[in-house]
Amino acid sequence: MERDARSAPDSELAVRGLRGDLSAFDVLVERYRQRVVGLTTRMLGDPARGEELAQEAFLRAFTRLALYDPARPFHTWLFRIAANLCLNQLRDEKPPGAMVSLDDDERGRDLPSPSPSPAEVAETHALQRSVRTAIQSLPAHYRAAVVMRYVAGLDYSEIAEALQLPMGTVKTHLFRAKELLRERLRGLVEEG
Repeated sequence: MERDARSAPDSELAVRGLRGDLSAFDVLVERYRQRVVGLTTRMLGDPARGEELAQEAFLRAFTRLALYDPARPFHTWLFRIAANLCLNQLRDEKPPGAMVSLDDDERGRDLPSPSPSPAEVAETHALQRSVRTAIQSLPAHYRAAVVMRYVAGLDYSEIAEALQLPMGTVKTHLFRAKELLRERLRGLVEEG
């Protein structure tokens, strides 16, 4: 008897999807939709484009299930597809004007009590905008590593697999990205 799809491991669902079980693949979409949309949105800096590319990533994953190796984590394979779509789009376009959000909720996180003053709220929003702008200004390959590490929560080996890079390169990308962010944010603080 087949195991309930909702509790089945990703690799089993992928194999079932390859055999034509659309409901098994639907479970994978349900499991990873929010994370893939978050990844694509933050890499592109545009929720509508992020949603569109996330859908394309799932479509590509489904049509290429035969290429998936069930011995490896499904989510890193899926994130690689999504990241490559984003990197291709970013490479083919002019620098985007939209900003990336690190918050899951565009309205921001709950603020600590006691209630901050309007000036403190404005300062917090300005800092969040500065961080989003700084991340969006990173070269696409650095931005991909930062978003995968600090937004999607992937570890170094998962990022390396998703981006098909050596782990040392991933560490270098993250180090250089943090240096650039530090430099850009320091400049904003000094200006303000």
